Amino acid sequence: MSSFHPTHWSLVKRVSSPDPAVSKAALSDLYEEYRPPILRYLEFVTGVTATEAEDIFQDYFLDMERREVFDKASPELGRLRNFLLNDLNFFLKNRWRKEHRQKRGGGKVHFSLDDSPDVFAEDRPDPSTEFDRQWAIHVLSRAHTELEQTIRDQGKAEMFEAYAPFLAEREAPDHASIAARLNISVSHSRVLLSRLREKWTRSILAEVARTVDSSEWVEDEFLTLFSAFSPRKD
Repeated sequence: MSSFHPTHWSLVKRVSSPDPAVSKAALSDLYEEYRPPILRYLEFVTGVTATEAEDIFQDYFLDMERREVFDKASPELGRLRNFLLNDLNFFLKNRWRKEHRQKRGGGKVHFSLDDSPDVFAEDRPDPSTEFDRQWAIHVLSRAHTELEQTIRDQGKAEMFEAYAPFLAEREAPDHASIAARLNISVSHSRVLLSRLREKWTRSILAEVARTVDSSEWVEDEFLTLFSAFSPRKD
């Protein structure tokens, strides 16, 4: 990989550091880690715009700091993303209740859930599944970025660009065209794609490993996350 990334649990531990600089840096890293999937999740469950989702996320993270949520997180409680999802839903429900009271009292409402907490209704797709899906997308994006940087650092940017569209696809590309583009044989092209897909898988597993407390959980977490891509039964 192009750089070392600490595990999520090691960042959580640093949040409680007596050194303010260490604690602040850990919070900043966790903020950046969870921002993309939480933003997409907020758009999904509330129906707000991307800008409104950003505002809600900012408020949520400030509220987390105030409540010292990360001090309560522990591997013994299960996956960190599940811990945060439960806390986020708690925050959203409280936010809705507060703003619903403001609306009834004539106050200005910035964010509303259509006068009812229907984002958690039974007839909607499971919010936790959607969060898993958004988190899996984030993991894939990070893995792709890390792999791309590694390949580019090896001076093989053109090769990566040729095969990148086919990393997650099991359909074979037009190897004849790619071989001609890279000035290699068709058989070599097939070998290169196979090797790159292996590296892609290892890159994904490395990203997944950063989110769990034990290497024994990596495979289970991998399967759990990517099962979220199964067709929805709406």
